[in-house]
Amino acid sequence: MIYLYSLKSIINLDNYLPEIQQDILSLSNRFTPLCIGSEHYGGYVYNDKTKLLLDSLEMKWKSVNASILKFTRWFHKLQNGDVFFILTDKNPDIDHDAALYALNEYNKKNISIEESIKKYKTLFATLSEKYKIYSYGKKTVKEFVGEKQKSKRVCRFCGKSMPDVSFNHIAHAVGESLGNHRLFCYEECDICNGRLSQIEQDLTAMMDVRRATFGVKNKKKDIPEVEGDNFCIRRKGKDDIKMYLKEEMLPSTYKTNPVFDLRLETSKLMTNHNFYKALVKITIDLIPSEYLPHLRNTIAWINGKLGLPKTPSCLFMVFPYVAPHPYVDIYVNKKPGNGHPFITVILRILDIAYMYIIPEVDFDKGLFVSDETLINHWLDFYKVYGDEWIKQDTSCINYSSPFIDVTVDLQNDFFEVRPSSNMVFNYPTSTYKIEKMEMNEVDFPSIGSNDINVVKVTLNNFRVFRQISIKLPYNYTMRLYMKIAIRKEQNTLIVEFQDMQYDHTDQIQLFGIYITIRFVVNNLQNYISYDKKQISGDLVKLVLEKTLLEADKFLIPKLNNTSYSHVRLIDQYQNLINSEFMDKVKIGVYQ
Repeated sequence: MIYLYSLKSIINLDNYLPEIQQDILSLSNRFTPLCIGSEHYGGYVYNDKTKLLLDSLEMKWKSVNASILKFTRWFHKLQNGDVFFILTDKNPDIDHDAALYALNEYNKKNISIEESIKKYKTLFATLSEKYKIYSYGKKTVKEFVGEKQKSKRVCRFCGKSMPDVSFNHIAHAVGESLGNHRLFCYEECDICNGRLSQIEQDLTAMMDVRRATFGVKNKKKDIPEVEGDNFCIRRKGKDDIKMYLKEEMLPSTYKTNPVFDLRLETSKLMTNHNFYKALVKITIDLIPSEYLPHLRNTIAWINGKLGLPKTPSCLFMVFPYVAPHPYVDIYVNKKPGNGHPFITVILRILDIAYMYIIPEVDFDKGLFVSDETLINHWLDFYKVYGDEWIKQDTSCINYSSPFIDVTVDLQNDFFEVRPSSNMVFNYPTSTYKIEKMEMNEVDFPSIGSNDINVVKVTLNNFRVFRQISIKLPYNYTMRLYMKIAIRKEQNTLIVEFQDMQYDHTDQIQLFGIYITIRFVVNNLQNYISYDKKQISGDLVKLVLEKTLLEADKFLIPKLNNTSYSHVRLIDQYQNLINSEFMDKVKIGVYQ
């Protein structure tokens, strides 16, 4: 095991050639150490001597194995005087958390590394007296939880075993899309693995911008592309990405002040409640099986068989460094019923950590539902892990788009500004599996207006090209385009709608609008047959009607006091549903 830690980054060297690892360890003996009495905790000071030693190492290996550059360039983020740690199996007196705690204390409070480590050990010992701690992801090997022998396995989520269910796939305890290649659960059957992947996608959606920014590759070994209301992230080659920002949605002063704060709101939909379920599911996958009898109600809640109208906030904290893979620490109360929850969890993914309790544990007797009931509990953890945690609601069941607040520096090549009409902001065609679906108005149940709800409308572009004199003919022509993308796992439809209006000659463009609308459809699966490639015609008509109404909400105020103020798209609804336009609507499955 070889890890490098600084306040700016973490790197794991276990995948390097043994010869390179040995050279690095030998070289570290010549780094300027942090000597703490007679002890050596693997701490060093970055200085000019370090630079020279790294240059010599790079010269030796870069023509043989280019991976050495990842190690030497890791230090480019450091400045003279910065402290870093090299942790190996040879210095067991300090672990991941102790190193990061010491670096934090040294950086923020100028407390010596020696004092910080001693303080951490004291605080952690106090925590260890109260909790039995199970840590996952900090080893250099894959970790498998549960019964190895398939015939003896019992699924943690449905309670079934073979032959009623199969265990052909080993479940990732943390999603593979979040960088997990080490933590697995034997005791999650194939049916539950597929079924519960739907709530896991809400956690993935929350992390989309981070996944792309930090280069976490998906199953296709690609860095994911991300869609947003005011931005998008696109791949440039296999391992390079770029963030494009919509010019119309930036501060008016962005050209003179190129560094500014911006809230990025992604296009995917998720619920805070499912996000919390996804966090708790990770714990169910990893916790020792002896605790599962106390979590029956928790598992019923994850399975949707128990409703919890109120759940406590989870806490999160953003770090200046990036964890190379997910870490999970589970704290089990040694004395349940002592005024503290039975199970507390800290999950680290990339540069963010989530801290939360497990709800509906039998020992807790429903006591820890509100944030007020957890104030004293969190104080124990603040002493060790700091008090800069931010609350995040977990009770809301309404769909919304995740957002992330970032500092934009337009002097950095990672960012580029383009008009919102630029093609780069169109959904990548590779994410759609376009299959023509026939509209069938007979074989599906009826659907009412209350069964489909608008959750988000985005104005992508609007433009008036020319005014029309009152003396000119009133008639105009329309060119409409509509695409419906189905997200079956979220009961969601994403509709792209574009209307271009031309004069009576159909040659002169008057104005145009381009919007994206996200609908949630109750029991969407009842109105679509994927096998027959059919979709309810009534559903498509209802989507069109609501889309025209939403487009009018943008058009009416924008066309006010123009010669187009009389235009109402909804007036064309009956004409459209009885025209060839309906045959031209593109319908596909969003993947």
